Amino acid sequence: MASASLACLTEEPTTAFKRVYLVTFPHPQQERASDGSVLKAPGQFTREEMRHMFLRAVDATSSTRAEPLLMKYVGVFLERHADGNVGSSVVGIEFHGHA
Repeated sequence: MASASLACLTEEPTTAFKRVYLVTFPHPQQERASDGSVLKAPGQFTREEMRHMFLRAVDATSSTRAEPLLMKYVGVFLERHADGNVGSSVVGIEFHGHA
């Protein structure tokens, strides 16, 4: 299965500028945010939903950037904490431009 997953990866561009973004979504300590909206724990979302939220956040901030962020790879990791709650981290790897 791993070889089938790796088959879709292209050769890494050697002249591209690379950035890695790590975004952590912690388990909320309260039920509601200061504006009254309901806070949800990362464990209540699927990995695909977490990926989608990350990419929406990137898109939402693209109008303030000189160049848009082009995410080449995105990974979502769910992690169980000692207290049993599930947290989530999203890693985005961007390639663009030339070195």
